[in-house]
Amino acid sequence: MIEWVIYYGDKTSWTNEDGPWEDAHAFNVQAVGYNDADPSDPADVGRVYEPEWKNDYYLWWPGARHPWCSDLAGVYDYLIQAGSPLANKPLAEMTLAQLAAEGVKFGRSFANREWREIAEWIRDDERLRPKSAWLPDERL
Repeated sequence: MIEWVIYYGDKTSWTNEDGPWEDAHAFNVQAVGYNDADPSDPADVGRVYEPEWKNDYYLWWPGARHPWCSDLAGVYDYLIQAGSPLANKPLAEMTLAQLAAEGVKFGRSFANREWREIAEWIRDDERLRPKSAWLPDERL
């Protein structure tokens, strides 16, 4: 069963059935979708999206049930929590390849028209549970 999907700007995707988060391509991420926590919970919305416009980085925190989008401060926190040797280096000394090797995924911006096409493609994906509502700060 598909639990999460990484959606890329070229309209390809990677899911938990394709392999682990760490093996997925790190660049051109447009959104991550995942099944909400518990279908019996009245607050459950089916699937949740973490879109690129929200933050530029995607991380899978140690012990987390699903991936999250984050800002740069969150990347540092993630590296510390994951016990990465990069956690003690300044950003200017880190390469994108090093961050990608630590499981960090990177978003990419598009023009509005292109983003609307990509967002429609993501919303039309039926591999995750049906969307029943939107969370207060969620939109795609």
